Amino acid sequence: MDRLEQQADDLAAQADPEGAALAIGKAAMRANLLTTESQKPAAREVFQAASLLYRAQELGFRALALFERTGGTPPVPAGVCQYLLQGHQKLADSKDQLERMTSVSPEEIKVRRENLLQKNEEWENLLLGLHQDFACSDTLTKK
Repeated sequence: MDRLEQQADDLAAQADPEGAALAIGKAAMRANLLTTESQKPAAREVFQAASLLYRAQELGFRALALFERTGGTPPVPAGVCQYLLQGHQKLADSKDQLERMTSVSPEEIKVRRENLLQKNEEWENLLLGLHQDFACSDTLTKK
């Protein structure tokens, strides 16, 4: 899962949003598998929140890919804004799930939870910025 996340980051840095979307989508699938395989409730919750975060990232990358495929200049197709809205909702669900967790152990899960919360914040800012840059008509708000 971490390897796929790193691969997505590398592809995004290389201006390949389609490849990044595929890689992070695979990470989301892996997180779903870990959710079902995990014996500890805290681990299941963290992996489920990770899956939601990765799906949000996938939607953000898909929005960028669609934007590029349609010429890379505003006005953007409605699908780009729709991807951003869906991604924002998945981020909100991921963040809510992580914040509801009251007791987290072992330390490995606690560290992963903190990293996911930080990544949620980064992606929330990124999706809000894209939403504004693309002049999408629907409103995204930061919680």
